[in-house]
Amino acid sequence: MRKPFLSLLALSVLGLLLVSEVSAQDRTITIFLVRHAEKDSTVKENPNPPLSAVGEERAERLRKVMGGLGPNRIMSTDTLRTRATVEPIARQRKLAIEIYDPRKLPELAEFLRNLKKKRKVLVVGHSNTTAVLANLLFESKTFNNLDDSEYDKLFIIRMKKGRVRVEVRTF
Repeated sequence: MRKPFLSLLALSVLGLLLVSEVSAQDRTITIFLVRHAEKDSTVKENPNPPLSAVGEERAERLRKVMGGLGPNRIMSTDTLRTRATVEPIARQRKLAIEIYDPRKLPELAEFLRNLKKKRKVLVVGHSNTTAVLANLLFESKTFNNLDDSEYDKLFIIRMKKGRVRVEVRTF
């Protein structure tokens, strides 16, 4: 069953859970999608800014949230802000941060759908990639790109036996 478009504001208030049918699989795969934490915007010309102090606090909050959810694989784009967002959880869980190309989201979605091992994956991206990847995994155009001021969304996508469940939380 597919639900019509809902605004991300409603998603954050409701902690929405959506379900969709996709290709059959016997194993459960859980994908956690987040946007990088707040970046340091004091230098406007910097194309690859680090996290701000607030962003570092959010990365720590993400570590605490994700610690109980048990990711066993972490993927990030190759920017300072995305890697710094997941470094605390990577250190805590003793995991390497694997780099992916945000220009190849359909290929990443296919890769994630077909995981055989390490099937709990935290993927950090950007305001214009996180919802796109969620839509690709959910096989629906349900989510809009995140607003530039939104850093607190956690998409939890569970895929099992041809069904996909998406839950959106804030952290």
